[in-house]
Amino acid sequence: MKAKVITENIMKFCDSIGIKAVGFAGAKPFNYLEDDYHYRQEHHLDCPFEVRDSLADLIDPKRIKADGKSFICILEPHQPYSRTKSSSGTGHMASGTASIDYHTILDEHLEKLQLFLEENYNIHGVKLCDTSPLSDRAIAVRAGLGVLRRNNMFYHKTMGSYVNIASLLIDYDLEARDYVMEAMPCGTCQICKVTCPTKAIIGDGTINSRRCISYMTQKKELSEAESKMIGRMIYGCDICQLRCPANNKVQNPSVELLVDKDVNLINLLNIDQATFNATYKKTASGWRGKRTLQRNAIAAIGNSGDAGMMDILKNYEHDDRSIIHSEVQRAIKRLENIEVK
Repeated sequence: MKAKVITENIMKFCDSIGIKAVGFAGAKPFNYLEDDYHYRQEHHLDCPFEVRDSLADLIDPKRIKADGKSFICILEPHQPYSRTKSSSGTGHMASGTASIDYHTILDEHLEKLQLFLEENYNIHGVKLCDTSPLSDRAIAVRAGLGVLRRNNMFYHKTMGSYVNIASLLIDYDLEARDYVMEAMPCGTCQICKVTCPTKAIIGDGTINSRRCISYMTQKKELSEAESKMIGRMIYGCDICQLRCPANNKVQNPSVELLVDKDVNLINLLNIDQATFNATYKKTASGWRGKRTLQRNAIAAIGNSGDAGMMDILKNYEHDDRSIIHSEVQRAIKRLENIEVK
């Protein structure tokens, strides 16, 4: 059967199971990523999530699947969370992180697609979603699904940057057209760079990942400076996306929230493990565990500017978890400084 017919049938199947966007690309190496990888390391712009055991793992798909010939790339949209003025006892989840974990959704899509290909065409594939050493964004760009903008995020033409990416690396040549990386389409717009509170966005299409609030909220340990920089974010950060004009007309479908996008910090600090497992654990934030999110909640209280929250913090001064105990001390000091002023 011709590759064109198989591709058309794949698209029909993807549509039937609710996949919102699908693209195809060849599995040749991503050699152009090498210079950027070295540059980011040399200038200390990378975070540990970017480090590969070998540069070849980032560049060569055959390190994942030796007989890999094509990618089938899919997108799953999520909705932006608008920001409103909130009380000092409130923290925030980044867009898409208060609903069911996108890894779960995308994995289910890929599982069905794998089975469809095996049963109908004897084509086999490896699932790639976020944790692969390959670049999900590079695959999506090559598949013609979108572009990278000034904030280094991937944008689809109608779903904007509010999408998550996954792929199947398959052992069949779909004879796909490979799209090349386009020039950054942002023109003179600098809104994302100007509004980034930590100056993580450099402005040339790259970011300093170490200064990105999204990364900081996922770190196991925070410095005093980082504790201040995360503001009142509990997980992730989407300020650059919310301010980006390219996202202004995005109207992705609403999904059920498992936790409030505007988090009651006291409730999060008091949450028991069973409730956490039934809520946050099922979101994209759950992989870091209860302790890290509670650490961020304490930092958020310290950044609230509300000295009246001091008594809340003192309830956790003797917590036997060192990460919580030390964060409480720092948060109390920040609020004490406010009182003195």
